[in-house]
Order: sequence, then C-alpha cells, then structure tokens
Amino acid sequence: MTELTQFIRGFQKALHIEIETMRGQRGSFEVPLFNGRKQDSAFSDTTTHRRYVFSYAVANEKLNVHLECTLRHEKSEYLVRVASVDTGSVQLECNENIPLEGKGHTLEIYPWFLYEKLLSGLSEILPGHSIDNALRLFARSPACELDRSPRLDHSSLNPSQQRAISLCCQLNPALIWGPPGTGKTRTLAALLAELLHQDRRILVTSTTNAAVDQALEQLAKHPEGRPFLYQHKVIRMGQNAGSRPKLTLQEVANARYQDRQACFEAIEDRLGNLHETIRKTREVLDQLEQTLAEYQLNLFSDPAPLPHLLPALRSIFSGRRAPLLVQLSPDQLITTIGTRLRRLQRLHKLYRLRGKALHTAQQQREQQAFTEARLVFSTLANVYLHPLMRNASFDVVIVEEASMAVLPTLFFSACMAKEQIIVVGDPTQLPPIVQSRDAFVQKALRRSIFAIAAPIPLTTHNVALLDTQYRMHPTIGDLISKLFYHGALRSATTDQTHKTLVEKAPFPGYPLVLIDTKGHTQCKYQGHHSRCNELSALSCVALVRSALNDGLLDIGVITPYVEQARLTRDLLRRENLLGESIECSTVHRFQGREKNMIILDLVDTAPLPPGKLLAGQSTTSDAARLLNVSLSRARGKLLVVADCEYFLQKIPQSTLSLFLHEARQVGLVATRENIPDHLS
Repeated sequence: MTELTQFIRGFQKALHIEIETMRGQRGSFEVPLFNGRKQDSAFSDTTTHRRYVFSYAVANEKLNVHLECTLRHEKSEYLVRVASVDTGSVQLECNENIPLEGKGHTLEIYPWFLYEKLLSGLSEILPGHSIDNALRLFARSPACELDRSPRLDHSSLNPSQQRAISLCCQLNPALIWGPPGTGKTRTLAALLAELLHQDRRILVTSTTNAAVDQALEQLAKHPEGRPFLYQHKVIRMGQNAGSRPKLTLQEVANARYQDRQACFEAIEDRLGNLHETIRKTREVLDQLEQTLAEYQLNLFSDPAPLPHLLPALRSIFSGRRAPLLVQLSPDQLITTIGTRLRRLQRLHKLYRLRGKALHTAQQQREQQAFTEARLVFSTLANVYLHPLMRNASFDVVIVEEASMAVLPTLFFSACMAKEQIIVVGDPTQLPPIVQSRDAFVQKALRRSIFAIAAPIPLTTHNVALLDTQYRMHPTIGDLISKLFYHGALRSATTDQTHKTLVEKAPFPGYPLVLIDTKGHTQCKYQGHHSRCNELSALSCVALVRSALNDGLLDIGVITPYVEQARLTRDLLRRENLLGESIECSTVHRFQGREKNMIILDLVDTAPLPPGKLLAGQSTTSDAARLLNVSLSRARGKLLVVADCEYFLQKIPQSTLSLFLHEARQVGLVATRENIPDHLS
C-alpha cells in the first residue's frame, strides 16, 4: 500500500465515522432568509434552473458557494444550491419555482455536507498528483532547503517576524507559530508581498472567512503588496466581504475586460426591455381578442368600442404611430399588433443568442482571470467545493489558523503546492471541533498539524516563533507567557500602554482581577448536559454595568458553556446592556478576537464536579487551550469570576488551578460584594 493510499483510506475512515456521528447527534443549521426575489439572468436556461436572491441578517460561516442545502418555506422544501454569497445576501439556484409570498424562508444547512464533499475531493487525489509537500508537512519526509532569500526590506517588522520571513524563504515546509497579539496577520501580509515579488503563485486559505479577510486587509495596507490588488492579480474566492478594490472572481474578470462587460450589461438591459414590451404586447392582444369575441357573439349589436389602449400602444409602437393605430378596427389592430409581436420575439431571440455567447465568454474570462492570478484567497471549504479550485495548483500554499483545521483538509490543500507549503497558527489554542469520541477519529481529525509536523515547536528548526506580543497589558501577557509559552513570549506593552483602560471601573487601577465567589453560588446542568450558574451570571452583568457607567466599551463576556452564555445574554438583554459594544458567547466564538475588557465566567462549582472543559491536567490539554484563548482576548482588563477554592481543591494539578495560584500573586482578589453596583 502506498503512503498516499494509506493517508486517503485513513482520512476516509475517520470522516465516515464523523459523518455518522454528526447525523445522529446534530440537526441542521438554520439561516432565516427574507426579502426574496427572483433573479433569472436573461441568458440563463430557465428550464433547468432558476435563481433567487434572499437577504440574511447574521453572517454565517456555514454559507459557502456551491453548497447544496434545503430551503424550507411553509410546508414545502426545495433542494437548492448556493450560487454566490455577498455581505447580507445569498443567491440560490433551484430546479423548481420557489414561491416568494407567504411566511418566511429558512435555509437548512447540513454540517456533514462539507465532509461528504471532502471525501469526494480526497478520492480524486491520484498517484500522479504531486504529494511530496503533503508528505513533508505530515513528517513522512524531511524538510528541504530552498535556494531563496528575501528581496524586500522588512525592517518595519520586529526581529522574530523578520526571522519568520527568512525561514519561509529557506525551508519547506515552514511553520509560523503566532501566539495571540504577536502580529501574525501583519507578518503574513509581509510574507505575501515578499512571495509576490519573487513571482510565485500563492494560495492563502483558512478555516474561516474572517481569517481570510483579515489577511487580505493587511495585504491591502502593505506598500509592496497593495499594487497587486489594483493590478487585478489578487482574487478572493467565495464570499464578498465588501473589499476595496473588488476582488471576487467575477469582479476581477469584469475589471480586466471593462469594455466587454459594458456590452454584456447593455445586452442584458435590452433583453429586459424587450421582455417587458413583449409582455405588454400580449396583454393588449388578449384584451383586443376578448373585445372582438364579445362583439361577434351578437351579430345585431353595434361595433364594440376599442378599450382605452393609447398608453399601452405608445409603449409598443412609436409615439407618433400609436394615435393612428387606435383608430383602427379591433381585427385590423390585432393583425398589426400580432405582426409587431413576432418581430419583437425574433429580436429577443437574436439578443438572447448574442447574450449567451457573451455569457460563455464571461465564464472563459473568469477562468483566465483565475489562471493568471498571482494570489488567491479562499476558505478551506472552498478549496474542495469550487470547481476551479479542485484542479488548481500553486507554487506556494499557505494555511492560516492551521491549528484549527482538520487534518484531511490540510492534506488536500498541501497536495496543491508544487514548491512549498507554509502553515501559520498556534498549537496552544483551540483545536478543530470534532463530534465523534472515537479514538481513531480523534487522532485522524482533531490533532493539530503542529503535533505531527513539530511536536516540540520551540526546538524544531523549521518553526519560527513570533515572540513579542502587542495586545495585552504586561501583567496579563507575562502570565500567559509563563503558563502556555514556557516564558518565551515577551510583552512590548508597558503599564502605560493601556493606562486609560486600566483606570476604568470596575476595580480601577487593576488589569487582572479574580472575583472569588467563595462557595456562594451553585452550578447545575441545563439543556444538553451544558451547565449554568445564575449568581455567577448576575455577577458578570454587574461588572458590565459598572464598566459601561465609567465609559469602558468593547467588552467580551466569555464562558465555557453554551447554556451559561445564553443565560448571561438574556440577563444583559433584560437590562438593555447587550449591543455592539458588549458581546457574550462561548470561548470558540472569540478565537482570533480581542476586546478592551474580558470577563471570564468559569461557572463550575458545587454540587457538580469540575467539567471536562476545565479539568485538563497538562498545558497541552483541551482545557489549557480553552483557558489560553479566553485569557488572551483581553487588551487592558481581565476579570475572572470563579470559586477559587473549589478548583484548587478539586483539580489542584490542573492548568486552571496553576493560573488561579499565579493570578493571586500578580492580580487583585475580590469578592462578589466588592463589585460596584452589584446585583443582589
């Protein structure tokens, strides 16, 4: 059995188990849609599919171009395909007519669909494909040296960021380890500018649209990278996040061929006008034929008067001819209008043929624009969903947030790299979300690529650590460095960096505060084995109110449990505190984000034992990663609500207890009663 066959079979086995688990445990994701309207192109074949555009309110990472899902409307369901996704709107294709009246529409997305498509993509990787870089990334062959050196001046970067650029020019594969706040995206933008100036064709991909767009935004700010965007050499596959300049495949193709696009739009407008004129002509004919039929039923009646047709005739004929035509008898007018209708239909057919030819040419231009692009941004899902991506190859493939990607998607993407694979991420942050507890699935899907390619990243020669953080107050940053990065992460911030934030309530002057609930709260199960603690949630609400009263905005309330997040949001909403400046959710929602103040609610206490989400013993456990992400979101203030003695007694060797011990030494310890404006 070849190594390729080994990998493919292993991934397929794990994916099949995960798909079955997802089918049994999870339903569909629902996206409410509204303002639906039909939008068939004048050139599309409406006998095979119809297009509809709907608005949606909340951005959803599950919406992917070429996704197949179900549209539910009242008691009916329709199989649809996502044709495009823009900010706030989605275009769907369907083989049936979808009624737009009546109650709202809901898009049902089945989460296992992407894995089914991934299975299909993996099966298409044949022995003839270039898989050398995938095997190197998965430690089946050693890293190799590249005969390259940086061409651009990167003196604006710090030394560790410069080392990362040099490493990516010298070794394959190269791994950039980017702890929170270390300028990972800025470094990536500089790397992209460097590779573009080396005339290399690049794919940048990640698990989320947000990560892809952040990389794109940073490139647009880089003086050596920005020109490539305006030269139509950069394409953003999938969702259009409103970038400037326009970078979707269609927009880049249109920008490269503006004259042809103008012709295309003119023909489409002309077809629309012809379609409307033909409709009005048929209405007039129907009215005339009905009038004539009524007259012929009574041979002794006077000739029926013509209906008031002058406005309609003016829309069909020239303005000067219409008054003359209205004087004709009904049968004469029917003959004249019938002749006009046939001419309009012939003209419509000719324009439609011309339009279809232009539409085909547009698709060819998009193919050419994609082929000639020097840099392509795409989510990992689009890499195996989009027809153009499935057979594409690149000199360099870069995976951002690689620690969150399931291994089969990384293998598939690495097989697209002809020369080099680069991964960017942080092995001490959250891993991929996997439903199955099967040991084989955990090994094949849930491990971080760093665990395979660089099990000891600090001493691995092809790993570059970004070692200076610019986000957090040094009290917070230094504690995180000690707990999760073996002290290798330095703080560029000082006590003055976030002084204005630190001086705000609650607890002015303290960047790190433990609010010890001291056995005064109770934890209980809620929902599907999730947990909640009402008094703990009330404490968080009081902290938010205190901060807002002192003008401190941009606050995140984080909790490990879905039900606690829901309870806290309800309490905040009841007090009119929830809004753009205040966000409350589980830890996974905050990965890659930062806030002026973070309130971490640990929830667990008697009578329940510590939950699995918090009880991990090692610094590489899921509990440690969850804690790292939670703590490192804070810029100026970090408040932790916890029953400290409960954790110190129940799980004394855990990373969480180690944090509580260290935090007591460098931060303030308070109680619920110390919270200003506290809710009783």
